[in-house]
Amino acid sequence: MLEIIAMATMLIDHMGAVFFPDIIFLRIIGRISFPIYCFLLVRGFNHTRCFRKYLMRLILLALVSQPIYMRLFGEARLNVIFTLAVCLMILKLIERPNIPHIIISTFLTLTLATGLFEYGSYAVLMVLIYKFVKKPSMILLSHFAVNLVHFFFFSWIQQLSILGSIIIVWYLQGLFPEIKISRFSYRAFYPVHILFLLAIKIMANV
Repeated sequence: MLEIIAMATMLIDHMGAVFFPDIIFLRIIGRISFPIYCFLLVRGFNHTRCFRKYLMRLILLALVSQPIYMRLFGEARLNVIFTLAVCLMILKLIERPNIPHIIISTFLTLTLATGLFEYGSYAVLMVLIYKFVKKPSMILLSHFAVNLVHFFFFSWIQQLSILGSIIIVWYLQGLFPEIKISRFSYRAFYPVHILFLLAIKIMANV
């Protein structure tokens, strides 16, 4: 169920960004998607049988998506899949927190903070929340705190990303039915949907 919510809200967000930038409600709905993707990344990390294959899939998706992403949004930054891939590497490193791993994790976090990656270091903090914070109320409080820290780095709309954590908490409490979709559909959604939006943008000459 979370996968469906993440994909649907991301699609709505991107449609709003590309075709209806003045309809702010679409962007508000879109704030739900990123926290859920961070949560799903952590869940995938916890359950994957092969970390290397998981990481390589993310990197491949990021590489395939990048030229489409740049053309669709007019962005020079690296897309969000690259960001999630770096977060996945950090999760692996801090699993065994020795000095070299801490140094590399810090370097990767600072690299994300350079502005070259979508969401930047905000993504690392969100992933760490979902990895280590278990109590529902503390998940929401931690997310709220992260939003406050990043208040001056994002527009006010990003504060509403806490809606994503609310949905995650409801899911953890069993308030959503377990609806499964194919792994291929979930993995392919990002490049496929931005390619679809780009095709519409080109045909509509937006």
